[in-house]
This record gives sequence, C-alpha cells and structure tokens, in this order.
Amino acid sequence: MSLKQIIIENPHTLLAWILYVSIVLSCSFAVRIVSALLRAVQDSAGALPSEREKELFKLIKEKSSTELAPGKEKILKISFGRAFRRAFLGNHEDPIKADYWFPFWIGAFELFTYPFLMSFGLWSGIALWITLKTLPQWKAWTENRPVFNRFLIGTALVFIFSFLLAYNFPVVVK
Repeated sequence: MSLKQIIIENPHTLLAWILYVSIVLSCSFAVRIVSALLRAVQDSAGALPSEREKELFKLIKEKSSTELAPGKEKILKISFGRAFRRAFLGNHEDPIKADYWFPFWIGAFELFTYPFLMSFGLWSGIALWITLKTLPQWKAWTENRPVFNRFLIGTALVFIFSFLLAYNFPVVVK
C-alpha cells in the first residue's frame, strides 16, 4: 500500500496525520538544505564583513598581537564545507546571524497550513502572511541582495511543496 493510498483511503486516521506531518517536516528539511547550500556558496566566495563583524575584528585585534594591515578591510573567506555546516546548523560566531532553526519551524508551519488555505481558496491568507514576513526585512534586503534572493527561493520552494501537498493529498486537506 502506498503512502498516497493510506492518506486518501483513511484521511482521518492518526497514521495519515503522522505521515502528513512527516512529509511536511521532510519538505522543510529539504528547504533548509537548499538555503544552507546557497548561504555556503555566498560565504565561501568571500564576503565583506558586516559592521558587527568589524567590531569583532577590532576586539580580536586588541586582544591578539597580530596586526592587520591598516586601512584594509578583511574579507571573510571560509571553506564551502565549513560554511555549509555553519549555515545548516544555524550556528554563527555572530549571534545576530545565527538563526537557531527558526526558519525551519516557520517553513514547517507554512508547509502545514498552506495546503489547507489553498484547498479552501484562501489565497489572500497566504499573501498576507508573505507580506507580513517581507515588510520588516525590506530595508535590510536592499543592502544585501543575496539574503533577499535566498528568502525568495525558500518561499518559492515552500509554495511549490505546499501546492504539491494540496494537489496530491486533497482528502487530508478537504
């Protein structure tokens, strides 16, 4: 018996809901991997430090005997593997850049609810949520396009996965 048959034939069983939630978490995990890969590409290519990182460099410089060349901005460059690991795990030396897996859980929430909203034709609810997510970051994204592009790709993946869930498992969501 296939996963789709179990969910369609027994839409209200506990097993159907466990499978649905498992699919949602798997899709959110896939989005996390794609986002981490994109972040790793950016970080391993080298990025100019943020103001916070410049402050950290200044503190490191004060505490160490190593002198940095005056007037030169240090370009951060790390290996792709380390950059991916840091992005995937949500760890960062700068606590402001650490995400603590919050995007994963927000994406899982979206993946769980969007198929319901889609199946009931409540597209305005999805649009409102995306707008609420977008507005607070707009100014930061004008200064850092790669972050905005990652947001767009992640949002598109969540939307596509949600559409596939709503289309392939209509009995669960109707």
